[in-house]
Amino acid sequence: MTDIARSLRPLPLASLGERGTAVPFTTLQIAQMRVRPGSDRNSLALAMPGIAGSTSYVVPWKGVPDLATLTMHDRMLHQEIEATMAITPERVRRAALKVAATGLAGPQAAEAAAAGAFADRGEAQASYFFATLEAFRALGLDRAELVAAGRGKGGWQALARQRLTELATQQGLDANHHAARVVEIARVLAPIGLPDAPARLRRVQSRLIAARNRLLTWISADRTEVTELGRAAVIAADETLALSTPAFEALDQTLADLGPVLAGWPQNFRALQNLTSGIGWLLDGWDFVVAIWERHENGSAQDQRDTVLQIFRVLPTMPAVATPVDVRKANPAERQKEAPRTRQLEEWRTGRHELEQLAAIEGVKAQVMRGLPPLPGETHE
Repeated sequence: MTDIARSLRPLPLASLGERGTAVPFTTLQIAQMRVRPGSDRNSLALAMPGIAGSTSYVVPWKGVPDLATLTMHDRMLHQEIEATMAITPERVRRAALKVAATGLAGPQAAEAAAAGAFADRGEAQASYFFATLEAFRALGLDRAELVAAGRGKGGWQALARQRLTELATQQGLDANHHAARVVEIARVLAPIGLPDAPARLRRVQSRLIAARNRLLTWISADRTEVTELGRAAVIAADETLALSTPAFEALDQTLADLGPVLAGWPQNFRALQNLTSGIGWLLDGWDFVVAIWERHENGSAQDQRDTVLQIFRVLPTMPAVATPVDVRKANPAERQKEAPRTRQLEEWRTGRHELEQLAAIEGVKAQVMRGLPPLPGETHE
């Protein structure tokens, strides 16, 4: 294993496939419940928190319409996720944006989906631009040389093609292979971005830190039975940040010089891909938690408590058993070993507390689709 691959080893997370990916359903009873792999490779299931918030009930995906009267939007989203076998955070997001764009969840959701899709495309383009520049640097091209080449015949593109061809010849490859590598690097970096140009997941990370600190302040002032639920949210945030923060640090060290990733293909790229995938799994669901707290933290005392109850219901708690992050390639036999830790649904309960604030929740979901805005003073392009 190379130094790069060793420094970017998969995050020591519990089975995130068992936790599943939060789905932005609009039906209140199943809002933010999680899709996860089913009992066999070609099936899906819905994971729902137990009454105590620790044990998950698992329902076959095909049985989800029997749990509640689904909206038209949710029926289409349910079908889209099943058709595309969307279990990763990025795939679920694509499915959610596609369905919301139809307008079935209302004009606010459609507008938010269009804005979110536009932002995702912009972040993908920025990521490709960065990866291209880093590839040029790895080829030994500095800015002055590129500028000078731009004035000559053929421009910098001709110089880049020449260097790509030279490098490919040395490695016994076609120059197109290197261009494809740049595209692959850009793809896995797109939802994360750069330290000085943060994309969606970096913004979730920074806002999670800020929301966690403000929630801790609220806990110290509120003296009711809800306080302990707020404390559970802070603990869950701390467990997530304890893994996501060093993951971002390791990623940023690698982004300072992508040359070794290009040179050590494919092993080093797989390590980079596993790390970026792990960051996405870690932060999944926290954008909703952050957005709903930011929306209600300045409301009345009762509004704040109701919000904490809603957060507790969908809290992205860390699973307990450490397994590799990349569940897309998980061994089916290993999934079978995990099955006894969850229980098939025996009775449907929504929990002790259920908020009658669907309109407010829909506003939060729209904000999540658009992407959380940067914090004041935070760089964003």
